[in-house]
Amino acid sequence: MVFLVPLGACSVLGFGGVSVSHQELDGEWSDAAVPGSISEVAWEWTAEGHWGDVEVTPLPRGALVRTARGVVALDGVTGEERWSFTVDDEGVRALTDVSSSGERVHVMYPKEAPDEEVGAADDEEGSVPPVEWRRVVLDGVSGEVVGDFEEPIAPDVEKPGPFNVGVAGDGGVFHLEAGDGLSGAMLSDEDGSELWRTEDLFTCEGSKVHRADRPVVFSDAVVVRAGCGSLDAELIGLDPGDGSVLWHLEGEEAAFLTSERRSVRGAGEVLPVYHDQGSSYQDEQFSERYVFDPVTGGVVGDATGLEEEEHHYLARTLEDGFLVAQRAPSVKAAGYELRRFDGQILATEERAVPTASISSYVLALEDAVVKLESEDPETPVNVAPWGGGDVHRIDLPEPVRAAGYFEARQPEGQFEAVPGAVVLVGLADSQDQGAKVIAFH
Repeated sequence: MVFLVPLGACSVLGFGGVSVSHQELDGEWSDAAVPGSISEVAWEWTAEGHWGDVEVTPLPRGALVRTARGVVALDGVTGEERWSFTVDDEGVRALTDVSSSGERVHVMYPKEAPDEEVGAADDEEGSVPPVEWRRVVLDGVSGEVVGDFEEPIAPDVEKPGPFNVGVAGDGGVFHLEAGDGLSGAMLSDEDGSELWRTEDLFTCEGSKVHRADRPVVFSDAVVVRAGCGSLDAELIGLDPGDGSVLWHLEGEEAAFLTSERRSVRGAGEVLPVYHDQGSSYQDEQFSERYVFDPVTGGVVGDATGLEEEEHHYLARTLEDGFLVAQRAPSVKAAGYELRRFDGQILATEERAVPTASISSYVLALEDAVVKLESEDPETPVNVAPWGGGDVHRIDLPEPVRAAGYFEARQPEGQFEAVPGAVVLVGLADSQDQGAKVIAFH
């Protein structure tokens, strides 16, 4: 089924010549949790005019589709649109960010439509000067506007980096500011006013900060990682309420960190941290071997000894455990184990899933592993139950083009479990074909 459902109240907001369409919640969200397993295609959602990178993010009651035009909230059970906020002007790219809980959705877009001559003009130092953008903060359930203020952002930004765009939280926007030791400030997500500021977050043992990751903002902690000029790295946790230091890893305690690459991300309410060790099967973007509690800085999961287990490979680090694949050399089929942080282990049959890539397009649900084989011309979905049993195959109504193994393995937001469904993003062959989201129940 294809849903292009008209929503309820619609308002068009003008801002410096740029107009947007804002449609708040119409109807009721379905009452549903993340499915324990899936068996069939439930619905499809398509929309012409949505272009650029397409990603799906879980919301408390469904799924958020994020495109260069803005956002559309979909009911996970029915596929119906619940609310949306999109930019109407052609050529104006929107940036989006979502808090870790999904309670707040931030949409940012330039105050004025871009002028090619102005955008190309550099300042005296050879960099593009920032322009005023609008940051609109929406409630993740109702789509209601809860905040609206201006923010200076470089005109050529396509992806948020550590310093150019603030990070969305449930109660504010965290900005990391460059300097020898880095500074941080939390702004109100209602009007952009400063709530607190902290200076010189890192010591770097007398050297300067060389680089930093984009901060990770949880409900109860803000985590920042910095690479020092000495090639060491440090990790710090801050209280989002007042900026006080919750914990700080440096020196020998932080010896496992690498300073040369992005190495921290949020997964639910835990912090996977990249550990510079692993096999050629490891997808480094999503297979971190340390997992921390972001509030205490304590280790809740450690998979650094996995290399000692023959034919076992870390496929993916999840918010509740490590997904481990078992595959002998030259065998194009794999079994999976979910090793939860509390010690519980769930397993499939030894060769349950035929696959060329053990780590891409794989989800661990409560009752089964769900695996998309993106190199198959028909892109079938295989469902392998925990505890053994027959693998169920779900054929798609038509072939879907997914990001290839060597292109991105599994780009974030392309294959996700959300309340009510497992959703897959189908990549368009061209920008004018719009976005497609396929859901499984």
